[in-house]
Amino acid sequence: NYTLKDLIQNIAKRHGIGILQEIFEIHGGDSNLCFKSIISGKAYFVKINSEVASDFYDKEYRGLIKIANFVHVPKVYGYGENYLLQEFIEFDNFDRAGNINAAHQLAKLHSCKSDDFGWIHNNYLGKMFQPNALYKDPSAFYLGARLKPLVDEAVAKGLLSREDEGKMEKLFKKIPEILPKEKASLVHGDLWAGNIGQSQDKVYFFDPSIHFGFREADLAMTRLFGGFSPSFYSEYNNLAPLLKGWEQRVYFFQIYPLLVHLHLFGKSYYTKLMQAVSAYL
Repeated sequence: NYTLKDLIQNIAKRHGIGILQEIFEIHGGDSNLCFKSIISGKAYFVKINSEVASDFYDKEYRGLIKIANFVHVPKVYGYGENYLLQEFIEFDNFDRAGNINAAHQLAKLHSCKSDDFGWIHNNYLGKMFQPNALYKDPSAFYLGARLKPLVDEAVAKGLLSREDEGKMEKLFKKIPEILPKEKASLVHGDLWAGNIGQSQDKVYFFDPSIHFGFREADLAMTRLFGGFSPSFYSEYNNLAPLLKGWEQRVYFFQIYPLLVHLHLFGKSYYTKLMQAVSAYL
C-alpha cells in the first residue's frame, strides 16, 4: 500500500533534499494534514491535502512569494498539486514583543497600495474558492467578489433561509456607506492567530489569501478568534492610523470570514454570522 511515508519520501526525492527519517504530525490547521518531517537530518514542514483543487498550493505559493516582499514568511522549497514543502520553524509563545513586531510587519504589508480592489487571479480562503477580479469600485468588489456569491450559495445549500437572505440584501444596500474611504491595501486575507507565529525575536506570516482589499478586514480577522494583544492594535494604529469609526466596522468585516466558515464547517457559525449582520440593520 502507498503510505504517507512514501508520499513524503517522493516529495523529498522530487526536490532533491534527501532521505526521509521521521515524521511527526502537527495539529491546529483546519484544511490540511501538516507534518514536521526529518529528511537527511534536517527538519522540513510538509503540508498535504489530496482533496483540494489542483491549483490550491500554486495559489498559496504565489501569495507567500508576494507577501515575502513585506513580511517574514517560512521559506518555501517547493510545491505540487497536493503538497507544500517549507522550512520548519519551532514557534514560541506569542508575547508582547511579538505583537509589536507583527504590527510593524503588517503596517508594512498594508503600505502596498492599489487603485484597484481584488487580485490578478482567483485564490482560496481556507479550502473555499475565492473569486477575484480587479474593481475600481470598492463596493462592487465587496459585494460581487466577496459577500453575494457566498450568500447565494448558502441560500441554495439551505445554510441561510429566505428571511436571512432578505437581511443580507438590506446589508448589501448599506455597503457604500459602511466601507472606509481609503485606497486598497495588500492584505494577508486570513489573518487569524493560527496563521502567524513567533520564533525568538522573529514573527512569521503564513497561509495567506492575498488581494488588494481593506486593511481593516485583516484587523477584524485578528479579533475573530483572539490571540492578539492590545499592544498589537495600539502599535499598528500608531504606525498606520486607522480611519475614524474603524472599531464600529469590525463586525462588518467579520461577515465575510464567517460566511466562509458557515460553508466549510456548518451551522455552528450561523448565530455569530447573523449577529454581525444585525449590527448594521
